[in-house]
Amino acid sequence: HKQNLLNRGLNEKHIKYFGYKSMPEHKDIPRILNNIINAGLSLDGVPGFYYDEKRKRYYLNRIGNGILIPIRNSNRDIISVQIRLDVPFENGTKYLYFSSTDKPNGKKALAYVHLVRSDITPTMYLTEGVLKSDIAYSLNFNNCIEEKVNIMALPGVSATSHFKPFLKKAKKRGLKKIIVAFDSDKYENNNVLNAESKVIEMAEELGIDAISISWNRNYKGMDDFALYKLTKQN
Repeated sequence: HKQNLLNRGLNEKHIKYFGYKSMPEHKDIPRILNNIINAGLSLDGVPGFYYDEKRKRYYLNRIGNGILIPIRNSNRDIISVQIRLDVPFENGTKYLYFSSTDKPNGKKALAYVHLVRSDITPTMYLTEGVLKSDIAYSLNFNNCIEEKVNIMALPGVSATSHFKPFLKKAKKRGLKKIIVAFDSDKYENNNVLNAESKVIEMAEELGIDAISISWNRNYKGMDDFALYKLTKQN
């Protein structure tokens, strides 16, 4: 998993900062749960964990092998977690939420808006995909670091339910403009194009300027394009 992230342009400092982890192996889960409980922390109501009343013990809902990707708010609190599966499902699903909604005393993970940095900047990029936003920022997409522009992400292109409430709060903290940088396949994928129109409409309804941008369509995501530009410069 670390090598996969390094291949995508991140370095070890980035990996540590963003807090990526591998889904634990079955044999390691009891030790991890014991460490959490012995530290005095509660797992009640935490997505991805559940409590079996009959056996009087907690469990971790291990869905499959993959990379755990934190979704963070403006306090850098982890408010949800995605799993990037090593092997996609037969239907092509590559990302899942670390959730336990189908388990006894389990909890549903919510599709919150992710912030790469904790601050709200006057102009912010918006993309689809948490890992994509982290990588794009780390590779300095469109000089976002020098220009002190933050990047936010929807966990998935259709995950817009929490976006407008987020925009309302962000506007109070100085957000004036969003630049929508969804994948370049939007011209072939109506779901992406419709989501782009929807988030732009949400922003404009709140008096926030919104535009969309495109790039070379040989590079699907803003992370791919940022890596291409970085490689070209070197």
